[in-house]
Amino acid sequence: MRRKVILIILFVSVCSLLMASSATRSPANLTGEDMKGNAVTADVFKDYDVTMINIFTTWCGYCIEEMPELNTLYSQLPKKANLIGICADAYEKPDDLVAIVDYFELKFPVLKMTDDQVDKIYNVLGYPTTIFVDKNGKLLDVITGAPKNPLKDYGSKINSLLGKIK
Repeated sequence: MRRKVILIILFVSVCSLLMASSATRSPANLTGEDMKGNAVTADVFKDYDVTMINIFTTWCGYCIEEMPELNTLYSQLPKKANLIGICADAYEKPDDLVAIVDYFELKFPVLKMTDDQVDKIYNVLGYPTTIFVDKNGKLLDVITGAPKNPLKDYGSKINSLLGKIK
């Protein structure tokens, strides 16, 4: 019985801690730099009704596999939608990030961040994690993991969210 009580107290404490820390997580806290070293903030959202943020790492095979389709999606986005990539290990593996961007000739902006910077915008549980935000940086939806058909699935999600905003 005593063990159950201790476990319940521990569980409630951990949940409270997680809820408290997640309250400060928001895409509106976005700060990073682009591939040229320019500072980027949540102001990148203001001109778009929906922005898709694809959070990836250089070591994630699924992340790399979806890059060509993300590039195609970016070129087909509706006027009021945007796509940005965030590399969560950009400072640990800068040469790998440059190689990925160059190899796939990525057209969408890719931001360099640390794990701590990523943690300020969203609690990533796996890679890739794709979040969708409105022009104020308010979280609209999240997809954890790579969909089977990134071009179709991400495109449908963007169109669905744009339809709800209108």
